[in-house]
Amino acid sequence: MRIYASKFRISMTVDFVACHVQSFLKVIKQKQLVTWFSGRPALTPLGLNDSIAPIIMWSFVDEEAAISKRMLLLIKDFKSDIGWKVERLKYNARWRLVPLRVLELAHEHSEYNVFDAAGILEQNEPEFGQLAHQEMGKLAVYLAREL
Repeated sequence: MRIYASKFRISMTVDFVACHVQSFLKVIKQKQLVTWFSGRPALTPLGLNDSIAPIIMWSFVDEEAAISKRMLLLIKDFKSDIGWKVERLKYNARWRLVPLRVLELAHEHSEYNVFDAAGILEQNEPEFGQLAHQEMGKLAVYLAREL
């Protein structure tokens, strides 16, 4: 985040990288695909910690609609350097998009959930979260173009 001050006002701008989670959420909302969505990490007035790998969750308006199925196929076909997993959660029927590395770490250690795993990666490999955010931005552009 950058803060600019002038004689007449103070303004904040958030680097484009910080908005990739919001960009993805905006695409699925504008396409009217979802009834509920959430993204982590969230953009706050203090900015965004892009060292935390993004995790997106949502509920489709209609899972069986052609556009919903197309979105899932596009995510699965997305060319990625880090790999992503889109999956339907059993316990609440919502969908989740998470970097594979986060999911694998959570599965390797049964005491971790995906949010714990993302936090561990933030501590040990902050550049992974930054790379994941960059890819999230590319995925958002790809979905906006293809849906």
